[in-house]
Amino acid sequence: MKARPRSSSGRSVNFQDADELQPFSYWDWSLDTSDVPGSSIWDVRPGPNGTNTSKCIQDGPFKDLRVHYSQLGTKEHCLERELNDGTEEAGDMPAQFYTPEVVNKVQQITNYNDYRIELEGGPYGALHSAIGGDMTPSTSPNGESIAKADESVAKFPLDPIFFLHHGQIDRLWTLWQAKDQDNRALDYSGIKTEDQFDGVPPPPASLRDIMPILGLVADVPVEDYMSTLGGPLCYRY
Repeated sequence: MKARPRSSSGRSVNFQDADELQPFSYWDWSLDTSDVPGSSIWDVRPGPNGTNTSKCIQDGPFKDLRVHYSQLGTKEHCLERELNDGTEEAGDMPAQFYTPEVVNKVQQITNYNDYRIELEGGPYGALHSAIGGDMTPSTSPNGESIAKADESVAKFPLDPIFFLHHGQIDRLWTLWQAKDQDNRALDYSGIKTEDQFDGVPPPPASLRDIMPILGLVADVPVEDYMSTLGGPLCYRY
């Protein structure tokens, strides 16, 4: 299925839900590494970038959005971006970590555990840190629940660019699986619980682990989400 361009690097892919075709977008940031802050992905719809001087989004539909992480005790604030490269001035947003060459090298890895480590520790994490603001790893979560002594803090993304970024990660994983469906369709490993500091080795991840969807739909085993064309999913890149 052909992808329909929405910007220099934004793309959409059709998926079918209840017999109706809908667009689902992703941002292929590897195509913008020559000038990430200048990418048309920042045009109005996701909202123009903030800067290190004024982190608030300046225009577009989210410029007046007030957000906060009430359970984490943070104050209400504007939706923030920084578009930084680790310095005081906006720059190339460490584009060397997600160039086409880097992405291609990651895509050549042949087993899931090494693949997910390189993808998450390279392009995935670099984009979160580079965009900054509410996309920084410490405040822009993956919808996970952080277990505490007497509570579970559910964290959710605030910046809409989060979904375009994660759409690209999903796309890359899907393309990686397609290179060797027989061996990669159900290739899944790693640890079940991260940030476990009680001295007990974390349990290994399993396809039978239940994936918490936090009430959006029923919680189901991880294996039900291993294919974009199976289980509750039905879309193709």
